[in-house]
Amino acid sequence: MSITRKKAILYAAFSLCFFWPLINFAAWSGNYEVMVGTWGSAFLLQIIFNCITFISGILLCAIYYCLETEHRLGDKIFLGLKICGFAVLLVISNTVCHIFNELEGCRHSFSSPDGVHTILVQEEQIIHHVKMTVYERVNPLLIRRKGSAMTNNTTKPIETNEYFLIWEENSVTFLFEGGEKMIFVSFDSKGGVGQHEHTK
Repeated sequence: MSITRKKAILYAAFSLCFFWPLINFAAWSGNYEVMVGTWGSAFLLQIIFNCITFISGILLCAIYYCLETEHRLGDKIFLGLKICGFAVLLVISNTVCHIFNELEGCRHSFSSPDGVHTILVQEEQIIHHVKMTVYERVNPLLIRRKGSAMTNNTTKPIETNEYFLIWEENSVTFLFEGGEKMIFVSFDSKGGVGQHEHTK
């Protein structure tokens, strides 16, 4: 493989971490969120792309350094500074992404008995309460928020197995706290949002 092609591939990989926020913004503008399975949040995927960008940037620096006919002391120092700069940016960016990913809480996936619909339930700790949010799985990459409710305590219903799911043909009811609280979600054929939050 020629040097030009190698550089083109590395530049494409280097740009991933810059394009990913634009993709997320486009999804958010359409009332969607990025979530692969129950682990691949937009922040966690950003961490992965940041690492790819870091490696690509270091390799690009190494290629340009090796292509130079003379290796002066100043060139070596500048190469070291660029590598250190990339490393600092990687640590800062990944730390921020990790914090936001942790703040999003635990996520759990449930599929309807007929396998037609899948929901993702997020348990998010907020001071003395837990916020329960139900999303509809649109495709392997995107989810759409359907409804949310707060618990009266810090107990996470799914983690403690204190919840119920009632599936109907085009809807699901998520009940917790002994059935005193519920999130009703309807799935319409056009993909619109239908929700109802209720506390007995």
